[in-house]
Amino acid sequence: MRQNLRKSAPKLATKAEENIPEGLAAFSFPEASRLRLRTSNMCETLNSQIKRHTHIVDLFPNESWLLHLVTGVIIEISKEWEAGKI
Repeated sequence: MRQNLRKSAPKLATKAEENIPEGLAAFSFPEASRLRLRTSNMCETLNSQIKRHTHIVDLFPNESWLLHLVTGVIIEISKEWEAGKI
């Protein structure tokens, strides 16, 4: 199969061979982490939580306050993730 790909798409075959180690890097993580990383659900959950918390406030006095709120949300979600609740 590799030879067929090299004949029909040599640039693709070269790129694939060069990037295989990076593509398989996720397998070096512990199994519990790999299971969470296989989908984009964690990113979607994080974005929805940030949106939910920032939408409630409506008006932020300054950028620093917004950053403080979002950082708190991220820390809370990180602790839940580490504890296996998510």
